[in-house]
Amino acid sequence: MKEILDNRNPDKNYPEKEYNKLIREELDAPWLCPRGRQLKELLDICDNQNQKDLIFFLIRNFNFFDSIKIEEALQNIYKYIQDEFKLSAQDTVISTVSRDSFDMDSSQSFLADLRNVINADWKKRLITNIDNFKELLSKDSTISNIIFIDDFVGTGEKIEKFIKKIKNIFPKHNYYFCTIASMKQSKNILDSMNIHYFSHQWLDKGISDYFIGQQLTESILTMTELEKKLNDLDNIYHFGYKKSETLYSYGYNTPNNTFPIFWSRNNDENRKPIFTNRLTKSEIPTPKEKIYKEYPDSKDKEILDTIAKNPTDCFHFREKFKLSPENVVESILKYKKMGIFMLQNNMLSITEKGKKWLLKNRYAIYSNNLSMINKAIVNFNRDSEDYSLSPSKLSILKKEKGN
Repeated sequence: MKEILDNRNPDKNYPEKEYNKLIREELDAPWLCPRGRQLKELLDICDNQNQKDLIFFLIRNFNFFDSIKIEEALQNIYKYIQDEFKLSAQDTVISTVSRDSFDMDSSQSFLADLRNVINADWKKRLITNIDNFKELLSKDSTISNIIFIDDFVGTGEKIEKFIKKIKNIFPKHNYYFCTIASMKQSKNILDSMNIHYFSHQWLDKGISDYFIGQQLTESILTMTELEKKLNDLDNIYHFGYKKSETLYSYGYNTPNNTFPIFWSRNNDENRKPIFTNRLTKSEIPTPKEKIYKEYPDSKDKEILDTIAKNPTDCFHFREKFKLSPENVVESILKYKKMGIFMLQNNMLSITEKGKKWLLKNRYAIYSNNLSMINKAIVNFNRDSEDYSLSPSKLSILKKEKGN
Protein backbone atom coordinates (compact mmCIF):
# COMPACT_ATOMS: atom_id res chain seq x y z
CA MET A 1 0.00 0.00 0.00
CA LYS A 2 3.01 2.28 0.51
CA GLU A 3 3.47 2.88 -3.22
CA ILE A 4 -0.09 4.23 -3.37
CA LEU A 5 0.38 6.61 -0.47
CA ASP A 6 3.70 7.85 -1.84
CA ASN A 7 2.27 8.54 -5.27
CA ARG A 8 2.50 12.31 -5.75
CA ASN A 9 2.10 12.33 -9.52
CA PRO A 10 -1.27 14.03 -10.22
CA ASP A 11 -1.19 12.88 -13.84
CA LYS A 12 -1.46 9.19 -13.00
CA ASN A 13 -4.87 7.56 -13.16
CA TYR A 14 -6.74 7.21 -9.92
CA PRO A 15 -6.20 3.61 -8.64
CA GLU A 16 -9.81 3.08 -7.56
CA LYS A 17 -9.57 -0.56 -6.46
CA GLU A 18 -6.51 0.07 -4.30
CA TYR A 19 -8.03 3.10 -2.65
CA ASN A 20 -11.34 1.33 -2.02
CA LYS A 21 -9.38 -1.40 -0.27
CA LEU A 22 -7.50 1.17 1.80
CA ILE A 23 -10.72 2.97 2.71
CA ARG A 24 -12.73 -0.14 3.59
CA GLU A 25 -10.12 -2.38 5.22
CA GLU A 26 -7.55 -0.07 6.80
CA LEU A 27 -9.63 3.03 7.52
CA ASP A 28 -12.98 1.26 8.09
CA ALA A 29 -14.72 4.17 6.37
CA PRO A 30 -16.84 2.77 3.51
CA TRP A 31 -18.75 6.07 3.33
CA LEU A 32 -15.54 7.57 1.91
CA CYS A 33 -15.42 5.30 -1.17
CA PRO A 34 -17.37 7.76 -3.38
CA ARG A 35 -14.81 10.40 -2.31
CA GLY A 36 -11.72 8.23 -2.80
CA ARG A 37 -10.33 10.50 -5.50
CA GLN A 38 -10.61 13.48 -3.15
CA LEU A 39 -8.82 11.48 -0.45
CA LYS A 40 -5.97 10.79 -2.86
CA GLU A 41 -5.74 14.50 -3.71
CA LEU A 42 -5.63 15.33 0.00
CA LEU A 43 -2.83 12.81 0.58
CA ASP A 44 -0.96 14.21 -2.42
CA ILE A 45 -0.47 17.55 -0.64
CA CYS A 46 1.15 15.83 2.38
CA ASP A 47 4.90 16.30 2.80
CA ASN A 48 5.55 13.32 5.05
CA GLN A 49 4.08 10.16 6.54
CA ASN A 50 3.22 11.89 9.84
CA GLN A 51 0.75 14.12 8.01
CA LYS A 52 -0.81 11.14 6.24
CA ASP A 53 -1.02 9.16 9.49
CA LEU A 54 -2.85 12.04 11.20
CA ILE A 55 -5.34 12.23 8.33
CA PHE A 56 -5.91 8.46 8.62
CA PHE A 57 -6.44 8.77 12.38
CA LEU A 58 -9.02 11.53 11.93
CA ILE A 59 -10.87 9.58 9.24
CA ARG A 60 -11.10 6.51 11.49
CA ASN A 61 -12.73 8.67 14.15
CA PHE A 62 -14.88 10.68 11.76
CA ASN A 63 -18.63 10.82 12.43
CA PHE A 64 -20.19 10.64 9.00
CA PHE A 65 -23.98 10.43 9.06
CA ASP A 66 -25.21 8.59 5.99
CA SER A 67 -28.89 7.86 5.32
CA ILE A 68 -28.94 4.86 7.69
CA LYS A 69 -27.36 6.71 10.62
CA ILE A 70 -29.52 9.76 9.93
CA GLU A 71 -32.72 7.70 10.08
CA GLU A 72 -31.55 6.02 13.30
CA ALA A 73 -30.84 9.44 14.85
CA LEU A 74 -34.18 10.86 13.73
CA GLN A 75 -36.10 7.89 15.11
CA ASN A 76 -34.29 8.39 18.43
CA ILE A 77 -35.10 12.10 18.49
CA TYR A 78 -38.74 11.50 17.59
CA LYS A 79 -39.02 8.94 20.40
CA TYR A 80 -37.35 11.31 22.88
CA ILE A 81 -39.77 14.14 22.00
CA GLN A 82 -42.73 11.94 22.86
CA ASP A 83 -41.39 9.76 25.69
CA GLU A 84 -39.06 12.14 27.55
CA PHE A 85 -40.27 15.62 26.63
CA LYS A 86 -43.82 14.17 26.69
CA LEU A 87 -45.02 16.50 23.95
CA SER A 88 -47.85 16.04 21.49
CA ALA A 89 -48.63 17.56 18.11
CA GLN A 90 -51.78 19.21 19.49
CA ASP A 91 -49.95 22.11 21.12
CA THR A 92 -46.40 21.81 19.73
CA VAL A 93 -44.59 22.95 16.60
CA ILE A 94 -41.19 21.90 15.24
CA SER A 95 -39.19 24.60 13.47
CA THR A 96 -35.84 24.94 11.76
CA VAL A 97 -33.47 27.77 12.64
CA SER A 98 -33.30 28.89 8.99
CA ARG A 99 -33.98 32.48 8.04
CA ASP A 100 -35.91 31.58 4.88
CA SER A 101 -36.52 28.72 2.48
CA PHE A 102 -33.50 29.67 0.36
CA ASP A 103 -31.23 29.64 3.41
CA MET A 104 -30.29 26.05 2.69
CA ASP A 105 -28.54 25.22 5.94
CA SER A 106 -28.57 21.69 7.30
CA SER A 107 -31.57 22.28 9.57
CA GLN A 108 -33.65 22.40 6.37
CA SER A 109 -32.29 18.99 5.41
CA PHE A 110 -32.93 17.78 8.96
CA LEU A 111 -36.58 18.84 8.73
CA ALA A 112 -37.04 17.16 5.34
CA ASP A 113 -35.58 13.91 6.70
CA LEU A 114 -37.62 14.14 9.91
CA ARG A 115 -40.76 14.26 7.81
CA ASN A 116 -40.07 10.65 6.79
CA VAL A 117 -40.17 9.25 10.35
CA ILE A 118 -43.00 11.15 12.05
CA ASN A 119 -46.74 10.55 11.85
CA ALA A 120 -49.31 12.61 9.96
CA ASP A 121 -50.25 14.78 12.96
CA TRP A 122 -46.66 15.85 13.53
CA LYS A 123 -46.10 16.52 9.81
CA LYS A 124 -48.73 19.25 10.03
CA ARG A 125 -46.68 20.94 12.78
CA LEU A 126 -43.43 21.40 10.84
CA ILE A 127 -42.23 24.94 10.10
CA THR A 128 -39.55 25.52 7.50
CA ASN A 129 -38.23 28.96 8.46
CA ILE A 130 -38.35 31.66 11.09
CA ASP A 131 -40.60 34.03 9.14
CA ASN A 132 -43.29 31.33 8.92
CA PHE A 133 -42.71 30.50 12.57
CA LYS A 134 -43.25 34.08 13.74
CA GLU A 135 -46.36 34.45 11.60
CA LEU A 136 -47.88 31.22 12.94
CA LEU A 137 -47.22 32.03 16.61
CA SER A 138 -48.73 35.46 16.20
CA LYS A 139 -51.99 33.89 14.95
CA ASP A 140 -52.27 30.53 16.73
CA SER A 141 -52.89 30.76 20.48
CA THR A 142 -53.05 26.97 20.92
CA ILE A 143 -49.29 26.57 20.57
CA SER A 144 -47.57 26.17 23.93
CA ASN A 145 -44.40 24.28 23.05
CA ILE A 146 -41.74 25.04 20.46
CA ILE A 147 -39.07 22.58 19.37
CA PHE A 148 -36.18 23.99 17.39
CA ILE A 149 -34.02 21.57 15.44
CA ASP A 150 -30.56 21.67 13.90
CA ASP A 151 -28.30 18.85 12.85
CA PHE A 152 -25.22 20.04 14.77
CA VAL A 153 -24.08 22.22 17.67
CA GLY A 154 -20.44 23.30 17.73
CA THR A 155 -19.57 26.02 20.22
CA GLY A 156 -23.22 26.52 21.18
CA GLU A 157 -23.02 30.27 20.59
CA LYS A 158 -25.29 30.30 17.53
CA ILE A 159 -28.20 28.46 19.15
CA GLU A 160 -27.79 30.44 22.38
CA LYS A 161 -28.17 33.78 20.55
CA PHE A 162 -31.02 32.43 18.49
CA ILE A 163 -33.07 31.13 21.44
CA LYS A 164 -32.53 34.33 23.43
CA LYS A 165 -33.81 36.41 20.53
CA ILE A 166 -36.91 34.25 20.06
CA LYS A 167 -37.63 34.20 23.81
CA ASN A 168 -37.63 37.99 23.85
CA ILE A 169 -40.32 38.01 21.14
CA PHE A 170 -42.40 35.11 22.54
CA PRO A 171 -41.55 34.85 26.26
CA LYS A 172 -44.54 32.73 27.37
CA HIS A 173 -43.82 29.57 25.39
CA ASN A 174 -41.92 26.46 26.45
CA TYR A 175 -38.75 25.91 24.42
CA TYR A 176 -37.03 22.69 23.42
CA PHE A 177 -34.06 21.94 21.22
CA CYS A 178 -33.06 18.74 19.42
CA THR A 179 -29.93 17.99 17.45
CA ILE A 180 -28.23 14.98 15.89
CA ALA A 181 -24.72 15.74 17.14
CA SER A 182 -23.11 18.22 19.53
CA MET A 183 -19.60 18.96 20.69
CA LYS A 184 -19.18 18.19 24.37
CA GLN A 185 -17.73 21.66 24.84
CA SER A 186 -21.16 23.16 24.05
CA LYS A 187 -22.88 21.47 27.01
CA ASN A 188 -22.18 24.32 29.45
CA ILE A 189 -23.86 26.84 27.14
CA LEU A 190 -26.83 24.54 26.50
CA ASP A 191 -27.24 24.02 30.27
CA SER A 192 -27.23 27.77 30.86
CA MET A 193 -30.05 28.42 28.38
CA ASN A 194 -32.76 27.08 30.70
CA ILE A 195 -34.43 24.96 28.01
CA HIS A 196 -34.99 21.24 27.51
CA TYR A 197 -32.57 19.82 24.98
CA PHE A 198 -31.50 16.51 23.50
CA SER A 199 -28.48 15.51 21.43
CA HIS A 200 -28.40 12.10 19.78
CA GLN A 201 -24.59 12.00 19.93
CA TRP A 202 -21.92 13.91 21.84
CA LEU A 203 -18.58 14.46 20.11
CA ASP A 204 -15.03 14.80 21.41
CA LYS A 205 -12.43 17.15 19.97
CA GLY A 206 -10.59 15.30 17.22
CA ILE A 207 -7.07 15.90 18.52
CA SER A 208 -7.12 17.48 22.00
CA ASP A 209 -9.45 14.85 23.50
CA TYR A 210 -7.52 11.89 22.03
CA PHE A 211 -3.86 12.72 22.60
CA ILE A 212 -1.82 13.81 25.61
CA GLY A 213 1.77 14.88 26.25
CA GLN A 214 4.25 14.67 23.39
CA GLN A 215 1.72 13.01 21.06
CA LEU A 216 -0.63 15.94 21.51
CA THR A 217 2.13 18.46 20.82
CA GLU A 218 3.25 16.62 17.68
CA SER A 219 -0.32 16.20 16.38
CA ILE A 220 -1.04 19.91 16.82
CA LEU A 221 2.18 20.78 14.99
CA THR A 222 1.36 18.34 12.17
CA MET A 223 -2.14 19.77 11.69
CA THR A 224 -0.73 23.30 11.75
CA GLU A 225 1.65 22.34 8.93
CA LEU A 226 -1.22 20.86 6.92
CA GLU A 227 -3.41 23.91 7.36
CA LYS A 228 -0.65 26.18 6.04
CA LYS A 229 -1.35 24.56 2.66
CA LEU A 230 -4.97 25.73 2.63
CA ASN A 231 -6.00 28.70 0.54
CA ASP A 232 -6.33 31.96 2.54
CA LEU A 233 -7.83 30.23 5.57
CA ASP A 234 -9.16 32.73 8.10
CA ASN A 235 -7.61 32.33 11.56
CA ILE A 236 -11.02 31.70 13.12
CA TYR A 237 -11.28 28.43 11.14
CA HIS A 238 -7.93 26.94 12.15
CA PHE A 239 -8.67 23.50 13.63
CA GLY A 240 -12.32 24.23 12.81
CA TYR A 241 -14.37 27.25 13.84
CA LYS A 242 -12.94 28.61 17.10
CA LYS A 243 -10.75 25.49 17.37
CA SER A 244 -13.72 23.13 17.64
CA GLU A 245 -11.69 20.21 16.21
CA THR A 246 -14.89 18.61 14.93
CA LEU A 247 -15.06 15.33 12.99
CA TYR A 248 -18.63 15.40 11.69
CA SER A 249 -20.62 15.61 8.47
CA TYR A 250 -24.37 15.36 7.83
CA GLY A 251 -24.45 13.70 4.46
CA TYR A 252 -21.91 15.76 2.58
CA ASN A 253 -22.91 19.03 4.21
CA THR A 254 -20.14 19.83 6.64
CA PRO A 255 -20.03 22.54 9.35
CA ASN A 256 -17.05 24.85 9.45
CA ASN A 257 -16.34 23.49 12.95
CA THR A 258 -14.88 20.44 11.20
CA PHE A 259 -11.14 20.46 10.53
CA PRO A 260 -10.80 22.56 7.35
CA ILE A 261 -8.50 20.05 5.63
CA PHE A 262 -11.72 18.14 4.94
CA TRP A 263 -13.66 21.02 3.36
CA SER A 264 -11.27 23.81 2.35
CA ARG A 265 -9.25 23.95 -0.85
CA ASN A 266 -5.48 24.45 -0.86
CA ASN A 267 -3.63 26.80 -3.18
CA ASP A 268 -4.24 24.33 -6.02
CA GLU A 269 -7.80 25.30 -6.96
CA ASN A 270 -8.14 22.11 -9.01
CA ARG A 271 -8.11 19.96 -5.88
CA LYS A 272 -11.59 19.12 -4.65
CA PRO A 273 -12.00 18.73 -0.88
CA ILE A 274 -13.61 15.58 0.53
CA PHE A 275 -16.65 17.49 1.78
CA THR A 276 -18.64 20.56 0.79
CA ASN A 277 -18.87 23.28 3.40
CA ARG A 278 -22.32 24.59 4.22
CA LEU A 279 -23.81 27.37 2.09
CA THR A 280 -23.44 30.89 3.43
CA LYS A 281 -25.61 33.85 2.57
CA SER A 282 -22.75 35.55 0.73
CA GLU A 283 -22.66 32.70 -1.80
CA ILE A 284 -26.25 33.23 -2.94
CA PRO A 285 -26.29 35.10 -6.26
CA THR A 286 -27.69 38.61 -6.13
CA PRO A 287 -30.38 39.68 -8.64
CA LYS A 288 -27.74 41.63 -10.58
CA GLU A 289 -25.66 38.51 -11.17
CA LYS A 290 -26.14 36.46 -14.33
CA ILE A 291 -28.19 33.42 -13.38
CA TYR A 292 -28.53 31.92 -16.84
CA LYS A 293 -24.88 31.06 -17.32
CA GLU A 294 -24.19 27.48 -18.30
CA TYR A 295 -22.38 25.89 -15.39
CA PRO A 296 -20.06 22.85 -15.56
CA ASP A 297 -21.74 19.47 -15.93
CA SER A 298 -25.11 21.07 -16.65
CA LYS A 299 -27.97 18.98 -15.28
CA ASP A 300 -30.82 20.90 -16.90
CA LYS A 301 -32.37 17.89 -18.57
CA GLU A 302 -32.33 15.70 -15.45
CA ILE A 303 -33.44 18.55 -13.20
CA LEU A 304 -36.50 19.33 -15.30
CA ASP A 305 -37.40 15.67 -15.63
CA THR A 306 -37.05 14.96 -11.89
CA ILE A 307 -39.00 17.96 -10.60
CA ALA A 308 -41.72 17.35 -13.20
CA LYS A 309 -42.24 13.84 -11.84
CA ASN A 310 -41.77 14.30 -8.09
CA PRO A 311 -41.49 17.33 -5.78
CA THR A 312 -38.27 17.34 -3.78
CA ASP A 313 -36.66 19.42 -1.04
CA CYS A 314 -33.65 21.64 -1.65
CA PHE A 315 -31.07 19.45 0.02
CA HIS A 316 -32.09 16.22 -1.67
CA PHE A 317 -32.17 18.20 -4.91
CA ARG A 318 -28.55 19.15 -4.28
CA GLU A 319 -27.46 15.62 -3.34
CA LYS A 320 -29.19 13.98 -6.28
CA PHE A 321 -27.49 16.12 -8.89
CA LYS A 322 -24.15 16.50 -7.06
CA LEU A 323 -24.18 20.26 -7.62
CA SER A 324 -22.16 22.81 -5.71
CA PRO A 325 -24.14 25.03 -3.29
CA GLU A 326 -23.76 27.97 -5.67
CA ASN A 327 -25.16 25.99 -8.60
CA VAL A 328 -28.08 24.67 -6.56
CA VAL A 329 -29.18 28.19 -5.71
CA GLU A 330 -28.47 29.37 -9.24
CA SER A 331 -30.60 26.60 -10.73
CA ILE A 332 -33.49 27.08 -8.31
CA LEU A 333 -33.49 30.84 -8.80
CA LYS A 334 -33.38 30.42 -12.57
CA TYR A 335 -36.38 28.11 -12.83
CA LYS A 336 -38.30 29.85 -10.06
CA LYS A 337 -37.87 33.21 -11.75
CA MET A 338 -39.04 31.64 -15.02
CA GLY A 339 -42.18 30.46 -13.25
CA ILE A 340 -41.33 26.84 -14.04
CA PHE A 341 -40.71 25.82 -10.41
CA MET A 342 -42.35 26.93 -7.22
CA LEU A 343 -40.77 26.64 -3.77
CA GLN A 344 -43.25 26.05 -0.98
CA ASN A 345 -42.43 24.73 2.49
CA ASN A 346 -38.92 23.97 1.23
CA MET A 347 -40.35 21.63 -1.44
CA LEU A 348 -39.63 22.22 -5.11
CA SER A 349 -42.41 21.35 -7.53
CA ILE A 350 -43.43 22.30 -11.05
CA THR A 351 -46.06 24.96 -11.75
CA GLU A 352 -48.99 24.63 -14.15
CA LYS A 353 -47.27 27.13 -16.41
CA GLY A 354 -44.11 25.04 -16.17
CA LYS A 355 -45.97 21.86 -17.12
CA LYS A 356 -47.36 23.56 -20.20
CA TRP A 357 -43.93 24.84 -21.17
CA LEU A 358 -42.35 21.41 -20.66
CA LEU A 359 -45.00 19.79 -22.82
CA LYS A 360 -44.59 22.25 -25.69
CA ASN A 361 -40.80 22.08 -25.58
CA ARG A 362 -40.35 18.41 -24.76
CA TYR A 363 -38.40 17.64 -27.92
CA ALA A 364 -35.85 20.33 -27.18
CA ILE A 365 -35.69 19.65 -23.44
CA TYR A 366 -35.41 15.89 -23.55
CA SER A 367 -32.88 15.93 -26.36
CA ASN A 368 -29.18 16.09 -25.56
CA ASN A 369 -28.81 19.58 -27.00
CA LEU A 370 -28.31 21.81 -23.96
CA SER A 371 -28.03 24.96 -26.10
CA MET A 372 -31.59 24.35 -27.30
CA ILE A 373 -32.77 24.00 -23.72
CA ASN A 374 -31.12 27.29 -22.81
CA LYS A 375 -32.68 29.03 -25.81
CA ALA A 376 -36.07 27.68 -24.82
CA ILE A 377 -35.58 29.11 -21.33
CA VAL A 378 -34.57 32.49 -22.73
CA ASN A 379 -37.67 32.52 -24.94
CA PHE A 380 -39.79 31.64 -21.91
CA ASN A 381 -38.40 34.62 -20.02
CA ARG A 382 -38.46 37.06 -22.93
CA ASP A 383 -42.14 36.77 -23.71
CA SER A 384 -44.51 35.34 -21.11
CA GLU A 385 -47.27 35.17 -23.72
CA ASP A 386 -45.25 33.10 -26.18
CA TYR A 387 -42.89 30.89 -24.24
CA SER A 388 -43.12 27.84 -26.48
CA LEU A 389 -40.83 26.64 -29.22
CA SER A 390 -43.00 26.14 -32.27
CA PRO A 391 -42.08 23.38 -34.77
CA SER A 392 -40.72 26.04 -37.11
CA LYS A 393 -38.56 27.58 -34.40
CA LEU A 394 -37.40 24.14 -33.36
CA SER A 395 -36.45 23.36 -36.95
CA ILE A 396 -34.47 26.57 -37.24
CA LEU A 397 -32.60 25.83 -34.01
CA LYS A 398 -31.74 22.36 -35.22
CA LYS A 399 -30.36 23.75 -38.47
CA GLU A 400 -28.34 26.36 -36.59
CA LYS A 401 -26.69 23.64 -34.53
CA GLY A 402 -26.39 21.20 -37.38
CA ASN A 403 -28.71 18.63 -35.76
